[in-house]
Parts: sequence; structure tokens; C-alpha cells
Amino acid sequence: MHEANINTKTSVVGEKDGIEPSQYVGGVDTPYGIQLVKRGEALNHASMRSSQLSGLLQLIGGVDDPHFARLQPAQQDNLLWLARQLANEADEMLDIIAADMAGGRQ
Repeated sequence: MHEANINTKTSVVGEKDGIEPSQYVGGVDTPYGIQLVKRGEALNHASMRSSQLSGLLQLIGGVDDPHFARLQPAQQDNLLWLARQLANEADEMLDIIAADMAGGRQ
């Protein structure tokens, strides 16, 4: 299974793009730092992750073409890790969406 200990330094994704922190509604924990979400983009971000997770699960659970079953165990573990990561991120986005819609911060 993919481990998130490759980069143990805590960082904030997006710091270097010069956008002021007040333009972010919240952040989502990722294995490599915090992914900041801009105001007005929380719903789009969650929708993107949900669509990615849906596509991945269709690949994993494919009935007509059991591609997943033919993969090596390490490859299967990596795909399942990715599915968990996408699901966790989509779940975390719910509070950020609520804060964004209310005009506040997470």
C-alpha cells in the first residue's frame, strides 16, 4: 500500500502563488501538505474529486473487464489507497462547502 511518509515536512500547497490567505475558505489534508481551497471553488473542487473517485471505482469494479483483478497486489493496493484518498478529500470538502456558502472560513 502507498504510504504518505515520503515527504514528512508539513507544507501548504498554494502558498507560493501569492494569493492572500483571506482568499481561501479552508484546506484539505493531503499526504504532502494542505490543499487550500479558494472562496467560491469549494463545490467545484468537491465535484471534481467525486467524479474522479467515481471513475476510479468504475475501473476497479468493472464487471465486463475485470482489469483490477489481473493487477499485481501492490498495484491493487495503490489504486485502493487512491480511492480512499479521494473519498477522504471529498468528505472533508463538505465542511468547506458549508463555510464557503455561509461566507465564512472552515
